[in-house]
Amino acid sequence: MDILNELKRKIKGTRGRLIERDIYQSVMEEIKSKKRHDGIWGQALAETEGNEKKANALYIKLRVQSVKDELEVFKENIFREQQTKNNSKQKTSSIKKRNNVNKEDNDGGGFGLFIFYGTIITIITYAFVIFVNWVNK
Repeated sequence: MDILNELKRKIKGTRGRLIERDIYQSVMEEIKSKKRHDGIWGQALAETEGNEKKANALYIKLRVQSVKDELEVFKENIFREQQTKNNSKQKTSSIKKRNNVNKEDNDGGGFGLFIFYGTIITIITYAFVIFVNWVNK
């Protein structure tokens, strides 16, 4: 078990590093295209007491963390939506099962109606035979 957990940790770590590298790449492309998130830039300036060189480096770290946070929130939202869909499917399945049980009960009722109508037809036929015999006398 320990080996399996260790492998999972390494794989997750590797995947995490690759994702982080891609995030840094995206942040650098943002910076090159002169796009900057003012709130994060303000935080970087405040934390470096106005030192723009240090603020630039800190901005990159803060922006990378911001993207990671956004991805995490996005992932949580997808997970929640999936849970909602699964719960909805389970409720629908439960309702369908109940409806099938009710249909089976109704089918039993259908057989009961068959017997009832069969009895009525038999009585009417018997009454007709008696009537025909009475008329022919």
